[in-house]
Amino acid sequence: MPAPGVPLNLDTDFLVCCSCTDDCQDKSRCECWQLTLESNKRLPPKLQLNDPGYVHRRLYEQVTSGIFECNSRCACKHTCQNRVVQNPLRIKLQLFKTARRGWGVRTLHDVPRGSFICVYVGRMLT
Repeated sequence: MPAPGVPLNLDTDFLVCCSCTDDCQDKSRCECWQLTLESNKRLPPKLQLNDPGYVHRRLYEQVTSGIFECNSRCACKHTCQNRVVQNPLRIKLQLFKTARRGWGVRTLHDVPRGSFICVYVGRMLT
């Protein structure tokens, strides 16, 4: 959540979009996947990943350079494999009061490795 004075470009014309018609199955042809690959190449060699990004909507390694997801301007459908964070919550979470540490969050079911859980929103300050 941006605090007052934090400049954000929210113009949809600023978004990069792909022209994929196969729901981005071929990473080599998707402009959004290519941005993720290019930003990974700019990292020092020891931090670069062989194949950064989602694998069947899961993330098995931390992508320090970031991920460029497909968006509303892309030609692919909302079921695209490169749309994860923007989808609704799929895992049931429970807020609970701990004995000595304040509030906590836990799941009510096992979470498969690499699954996206939710976005933690904080404040962006200048």
